[in-house]
Amino acid sequence: MRNYERFEFKPLERFNRDEVFTKEDTSLVLKIINNLPSDSREVENVLYGLLDGYLYEEIMSLVPSNTDTEFLNFIRLGRVLDKVEDSIKKVRNNLVV
Repeated sequence: MRNYERFEFKPLERFNRDEVFTKEDTSLVLKIINNLPSDSREVENVLYGLLDGYLYEEIMSLVPSNTDTEFLNFIRLGRVLDKVEDSIKKVRNNLVV
């Protein structure tokens, strides 16, 4: 079991979740939250942050290694985070133009 208490979580970027997330993406994040160990409050907050449109820098460093199912869900989450980052880059580019 990982010890998540050592991380200090700070929002990295804000994004429009309604534009980026599909229903499946939202379901995936909720599934991961529901399967977290009870001592993972900080990780839970970071994942709920995604549902509120906040991307935290440390999120992918939290990938659990204790079960294959959890690992696969975090791989899927990585794909969702790629979409989030692409969306943020597009917004930044539009502001610069």
